[in-house]
Amino acid sequence: MSKNKPPAKPNNHSQKQVYPHKIVTETHHQSRTIFDPEIVSRYAKMVPDAPNRILAVFEKNAEIERRVIIHPVLESKRRDWMGFSLTVVLIMAAIVFA
Repeated sequence: MSKNKPPAKPNNHSQKQVYPHKIVTETHHQSRTIFDPEIVSRYAKMVPDAPNRILAVFEKNAEIERRVIIHPVLESKRRDWMGFSLTVVLIMAAIVFA
């Protein structure tokens, strides 16, 4: 280097940074159901038996929901009838022994 020339400053504009991998993020917001034919075909492309597996999971969930929702309703009806019967029996006993 010559003494007359100042030291070269790094030029940030001319330097390119090279990245070995490019990351692409893509998001979609859909209000359609999972059983939309387009979505099901995409799942089928990724995993061949995905539509059958998805349906099986939904069927199991529906069965569990029926057990959880319907069974307590039947139990509450039984409880109500037993409470009513016990109340009637106690009122009749009070009338008899009064």
